[in-house]
Amino acid sequence: MPKKRDKWVIDADIVRSAGKSEHPRSKSCRLFLQEIKNQENCYLCMDSTLSLEWHKHKSVFSIRWYASMVAKKRIIHIKESPFSFEEKIKNSDNLTKNQKKAALKDVHLINIATKCNKKIASGDDTAKNIYIILSNNNTELKKIIWLNPIIEHEAVISYLKNKHNLNRSWYLSQSNRFFNV
Repeated sequence: MPKKRDKWVIDADIVRSAGKSEHPRSKSCRLFLQEIKNQENCYLCMDSTLSLEWHKHKSVFSIRWYASMVAKKRIIHIKESPFSFEEKIKNSDNLTKNQKKAALKDVHLINIATKCNKKIASGDDTAKNIYIILSNNNTELKKIIWLNPIIEHEAVISYLKNKHNLNRSWYLSQSNRFFNV
């Protein structure tokens, strides 16, 4: 029986930072992408917005990585749907104007994640913290994993390799009640 697909939404900041440099940020992003590629059941989920961001922020390394993932047929293109978290963000009483602006900048990551395995890799902890605030009133958001492969590199790589070292703090839930992936 084939392994279940492990679908990931990978923010463009990871793509931009991944390179051949030994700088910690570059190295962490590169090793994360390499591990995603090494895991045969890992797939990349994208919509047109994320695809454009990737194209805008690509590095030489990420171009080759993406081409390899295409060749392995491990890219899943998600169509935008009328349901989105944009209205929930705009109507939220829990967020400031600046927080709403920051959340709307990355809402496509959330929209894609709700259609895939609910896993986001991003170095943007500010956006993550805003979505944690929003998760107080949204069960769907509480189920999303948002991990930072730059700051928590070793833990993230360990999770990818073993699939059983899931850090509860990666969920967009302040209560961390949702543990099933």
